[in-house]
Amino acid sequence: MADRVLKYKSKRTSLWIKVLFLVSILFSSKSFAQEKIIPPTNEAFLRQTIKDVLEDCLKDAPIDSQMVWVKEEGENPSVWIVREEIVSFLPKTGPVGVGKKEGQESSSPVLSYRIIKLNLEYPEIKRKKLFGKSWVKRESQVAISFSLSDPDGKILWSKRGERKNSDLLRKEELLSLNNRQYPFLCPEIPQSTWGRYVEPAVVTVVVGGLIYLFFANR
Repeated sequence: MADRVLKYKSKRTSLWIKVLFLVSILFSSKSFAQEKIIPPTNEAFLRQTIKDVLEDCLKDAPIDSQMVWVKEEGENPSVWIVREEIVSFLPKTGPVGVGKKEGQESSSPVLSYRIIKLNLEYPEIKRKKLFGKSWVKRESQVAISFSLSDPDGKILWSKRGERKNSDLLRKEELLSLNNRQYPFLCPEIPQSTWGRYVEPAVVTVVVGGLIYLFFANR
């Protein structure tokens, strides 16, 4: 009779060991070797969205090959990144001037732009698998209005462009992609509501199983 009880306990212990082993695999952060794709930094990701807007809008601007002055309207702490992309884009059409002073005479047209929206955020955090890694959705939104005027201030052309891009990132990658020097390139990371409730419940079950095994085998 004692041998049967011992065998029963041994089988039960073996079963629990297998269960705990499977749970440990589910929680393990290691995976099989696979090609790792390095995502673009937040700055590069936002710049690409700005480039998409410029490509959509400025290709239609009647600038030809003449020189054009670039002028920003309004105030925005992230205006520098848009200005850099515009100055980089316009040489495809001709020379570019920046910093034209009020009253300065020039026979060249002026390309004015106003930043309506320039956001980069992490709107959502989720898991692809039940106990898999956390993935964060990254989203950039850019909206800019443009106008081209002659030296006398007459509007020759105007257009507004808007683009939205998104991708998925591993949560552990975010620190290397953020740029803490500029707040708009270092958005707040959302908290997972799934992990807040489910993970503690799973841990409780596992710990409870270990306590049960401890007393069952005494």
